[in-house]
Amino acid sequence: MNNLNLNEVATLIELLRDRLEEACDCIEAGYEIVRSSGHSISDSQMTVEGGRMFIEEANEYLNTIKEIK
Repeated sequence: MNNLNLNEVATLIELLRDRLEEACDCIEAGYEIVRSSGHSISDSQMTVEGGRMFIEEANEYLNTIKEIK
C-alpha cells in the first residue's frame, strides 16, 4: 500500500473504532436498567467484551501503520 492508502485505512479504522467504543459505552450504561427490569446482561457483557477486544486490536494495528508511514 502506498502512503495515501495507509492514511485512508488508518482514518477509517479510527472512525470505526471510535464508534464501536461509543456503542460499548452506551451498552454498559444500560446495565443497571436491564438488571432492574429483572433481565440478564450476560449477552450485553459478551458484546462489550468483544468490542473492547476489537478496539485493542485496532489500536495495535494503527500503531503498526504509524511505524510504516
